[in-house]
Amino acid sequence: MLSIHGIGPHKSGHSTRLAENLARSLQMNVRAEQYKEFSLAQTYLFPNETVGTLRISRYFNDTETREMIFYELTWAEILTKYKELLEFDTSGEHAFRRAEVNKVLKEFSNAHLADPVIYLGEPQERINVSVAQSICWMLSSDWDGLPTSGSHGCFPDLPGYLNYFQDEYVFMSHSLGSRVLLDSLQRIARLGALLADPSLTTEDVGIGIEESVRQEMVRRLEGFKDKEFSIYMLSNQLLLMQLGRPKPPVTGQHDQYCLPDSPLADQRFMAKLHMVAFCDPNDLLSYAVPPNFVEEYMDSRMCTTMDNVSINVAQVKDLFGLGRIANPMTAHTEYDNDERILALITRGVGTEIMAPIVKERCEWVETR
Repeated sequence: MLSIHGIGPHKSGHSTRLAENLARSLQMNVRAEQYKEFSLAQTYLFPNETVGTLRISRYFNDTETREMIFYELTWAEILTKYKELLEFDTSGEHAFRRAEVNKVLKEFSNAHLADPVIYLGEPQERINVSVAQSICWMLSSDWDGLPTSGSHGCFPDLPGYLNYFQDEYVFMSHSLGSRVLLDSLQRIARLGALLADPSLTTEDVGIGIEESVRQEMVRRLEGFKDKEFSIYMLSNQLLLMQLGRPKPPVTGQHDQYCLPDSPLADQRFMAKLHMVAFCDPNDLLSYAVPPNFVEEYMDSRMCTTMDNVSINVAQVKDLFGLGRIANPMTAHTEYDNDERILALITRGVGTEIMAPIVKERCEWVETR
């Protein structure tokens, strides 16, 4: 399981509550004493740089017959230098002119709301590469083979490179992290298609690798074509981050790529990408995803399906008879601590193992 954070400053360990809540819901109450943590390197594209931090924790049941390896990516450090431009605005030279509450709000805005703007600029490639490297490590090593510290890149010379497709993989994203993850997956898909095109050289693709390395990458990327992945998007911002952006090169062609007898099935990127979008109606920074979004704005080669979950994470209260209100901050940040959401993720809906709390407190409509 790979967790990708959203807007705002984040440090390693930011998803510990999510990891422990998921492990508890899966009845994995034992945790490895030590976690592993190392910096991600992509020397082909960004020599002498790190593009994020990957922290890995391991959970298992009492008999050690089931385990969950939880990968936590922290990419916020990539944006640090770009936010330096806003430091004068909150410096003592200028900020003292603000009222106290406004000062706090302005500092929050500069630290958090600037991130989507910065992401759409120069740092996007680094952040997408950070996610790609995390996915690569997740698919290339078991717990024992993962580095424990230092700076490491996941490349074809790694002994288990993209060789662990037999396991079950899930992505968790929050806020801007949903857009980051999908952009990264679609980037991997485009790169795979370019590398497999014999008419293009590695220089044309924009990666300075040897031909033998290229062929190995193409061969290993084939593993995606028969693999299904799930994304659970908490407080997603897909619609907001799609505004004004061009559509992917291949859209509206699901049946051409994704059915068993599809004529272009050999050109798809993965067998299925199932997205579940959680949205609190009172969360000011998340958006329910319309049914046509997948057909119009997702690359058809991703074979994407979508489910919306509307759920009140924040309690709705009466405001002294003036109307009903819910804390918008709680509605944006408390998804990973809601028992119903955790049960939906780990035990599903309409299944034999569906949790009692989902049966009692949730309603759903099946679509076909």
